[in-house]
Amino acid sequence: MLAVALMLFAGCTSGEPVGTPGANIVLITIDTLRADHLGAYGYERATSPNLDALATDAILFRNAFSVSSWTLPAHASILTGLYPAEHGVDKDISALPASAVTLAEVLRENDYETFAAVSHVYLSDRWGFDAGFTDFDETAAIGSPHQPVAKRIVDSALGWLESREGGKSNPPFFVWLHIFDPHWDYSPPSPYDTLFDPHYSGGLTGAYSSLAPYIKAVKGYDTPPPLADHDLRHLLALYDGEIAFVDAQLGRLFDALKARGDWDDTLVVAVADHGEEFMEHGSLEGHQWTLHDEVIQVPLMIRLPQQRSRGKVVDSVVSTVGVAGTILDYVAIDSERRSLTAAIEGEKGRRAHVSEALLDLTVRHRDRQLGLRTKDFKFIRFADGRVQLFRHPQDPHEAEDVSDRRPNDVARLSRRVDELLHAMKRLSDAGAERQALSPRVRDRLRATGYLD
Repeated sequence: MLAVALMLFAGCTSGEPVGTPGANIVLITIDTLRADHLGAYGYERATSPNLDALATDAILFRNAFSVSSWTLPAHASILTGLYPAEHGVDKDISALPASAVTLAEVLRENDYETFAAVSHVYLSDRWGFDAGFTDFDETAAIGSPHQPVAKRIVDSALGWLESREGGKSNPPFFVWLHIFDPHWDYSPPSPYDTLFDPHYSGGLTGAYSSLAPYIKAVKGYDTPPPLADHDLRHLLALYDGEIAFVDAQLGRLFDALKARGDWDDTLVVAVADHGEEFMEHGSLEGHQWTLHDEVIQVPLMIRLPQQRSRGKVVDSVVSTVGVAGTILDYVAIDSERRSLTAAIEGEKGRRAHVSEALLDLTVRHRDRQLGLRTKDFKFIRFADGRVQLFRHPQDPHEAEDVSDRRPNDVARLSRRVDELLHAMKRLSDAGAERQALSPRVRDRLRATGYLD
């Protein structure tokens, strides 16, 4: 039964095509953006009016989870539809292997013009993320994380769109924009730097150097030193200010697409690679170190051309590994990739829907953590044999490990993780190493805490 379910999940068709051939595509990946800090997901602050408006015009996934809690493997999975166990991009020395055919490569083969603007060195050509793009702008990575980049990214995209001649006679386009800003350094430009905490007078800044003492994984603490409530509130305000800045720039992009007459014919996806921890489990940084919900639950909204399925909400647990396949489905390109179409379309979907998210995290160059997020549980298994189990929705903050009280659930979920891994085929060139880092890139990564 499991084999049948996995075969269907991998791509056997069972209905009519659901897509709009030749639709334009805009994929927006926002770094370090927690779902629960957007109005569309119930946040009380006005951080995201433009994304909230997109959500009302789109399909909103309330329970979307990243495959991992850091940039490299998460983006590799978004762009290929493969899990880290398959593509092998699980360490900062790992590049996207040539055999991991990306969404951009498929679209380019189907006569799309392809453009990307990225703002993290991990997503540069050194790691193979330029594959399939006719135009690839990675210049914004030079300034991040110390300078805001969202405006530069949107300006780059608008410039590329304006450079295309022929208007509606042009081939369809695929634009991928990666925006780093919600990641620390928390340094939103004015007026966003004081938007949510205008009267702060403490000494904590949003710079990595200021945050590092409270990051237990960096300093090796079991428990970091105390962080005053007003300082934590200030960091959250700076983080929210960065989200608001990103949202304003995305508003410019959406307005430009509407003014150009492209909006109705464009599929728009907004998703994050991972979230961030703000002391929920004892630190200021959980991404790349843990698999708790604050770092793996992400916003995901998919706006279809001609307002199809407008306002639909999907409550099922889904994984961002299905983003690429879903995009291909909805532009009517045949694909064998994992997809979220069945979760959206129900019985009309092209693939059997599995309501769970496999989690896979190699902690820097250290031990691996594997996990599974379902509607009812979060299961985590460590390389040394330790396990954790948290109940959902009874314990939404994952504060109480109940693994010792529910051994049958631990055994069942652990078997499920092994079954999913066993069904995967690792690419022959998985684990390919990225190009050697220049001293400048190495210094930039070290300044943001990525290199020891």
